[in-house]
Amino acid sequence: MSALSATVVWMKPLCGENRTALAVELSRHGQSGETVLGPGLRFTRSGLRLLLLLARLFCNLLPSCCPRTATSGLSLMGVDLSAKRLQLLKDAIPRLARVAVLWNPATPFHGEAVRDIKTAAHALSINVTLVAAEKPADFGPALSAAKQAHAQALYVVEDPVFTLHRRRLLDITAKARLPSIYSLRDFPDEGGFISYGADLGDMFRRSAQYVDRILKGAKPSDLPIQQPTRFELVINLKTAQALGVAIPESILLSADEVIR
Repeated sequence: MSALSATVVWMKPLCGENRTALAVELSRHGQSGETVLGPGLRFTRSGLRLLLLLARLFCNLLPSCCPRTATSGLSLMGVDLSAKRLQLLKDAIPRLARVAVLWNPATPFHGEAVRDIKTAAHALSINVTLVAAEKPADFGPALSAAKQAHAQALYVVEDPVFTLHRRRLLDITAKARLPSIYSLRDFPDEGGFISYGADLGDMFRRSAQYVDRILKGAKPSDLPIQQPTRFELVINLKTAQALGVAIPESILLSADEVIR
């Protein structure tokens, strides 16, 4: 292992403003390459094989083109948080009864996410309308379909296409005047309504420990999948006010950050 070195660096911005992602730069015998891990990001091939042993690191957000050879790492619990996000929407908009769900049929885990959302919605007496988008050109028609279904809010399932093109999605959502909830804080940072999800900064820092242990000889199969321990709720109060949504004080007090 002496010929293999790794340097963990932080890159910001990456794929747009307010994106912090971990890059692990590998070099072997003088030949180096860089791999950047993060939702909706492109990967270079050099060094990727080793890093994929970290196992679907942030597995719910990795593009479907990545090899499924990983056996260890950290999970973002993207699907598992569906019920919590719907409940947050319900709490923020007490009379909420109809929600449109923006999903990507081409993303493998979205089928499971949609099933979970429907189950949670039923328990909350919320009617769900699915609106699909596989590419940015689909955003407009999808939001139009949501409005035609008289949706009162939008649930955006995490997806690389939605993350990379969030500026366009946010603009269209604002024109549709739909309060929306996301998994990544980048969205409310840039004008979205609410986000709730794992603290990515904490997850990326923890992922560096996996890199270090594997480079020191640990077997990836011996490293368990870890769940996130820190979550963050971010509310853009300016957007809420522009939409005419009066978020209860109890929800604002529970937020990790309120953008005013």
